[in-house]
Amino acid sequence: MTSRFGVHLIQLLERRETKLTDREQRELARNMLREKKLDEAYVQWAQDVRGRAYVEFREPPQ
Repeated sequence: MTSRFGVHLIQLLERRETKLTDREQRELARNMLREKKLDEAYVQWAQDVRGRAYVEFREPPQ
């Protein structure tokens, strides 16, 4: 990895797995669903804005 401070080398030494509680799993699922819906809403909004946009190209005066 390179940053403004130089090159950084990172080595993964260990990986731990943890069990999520039912409450944490529900919260994670809610957050994922909320993020998916926000992404879909943004795509729809962007398509609507593009559909209503009026663009006119003009040649610059000579």
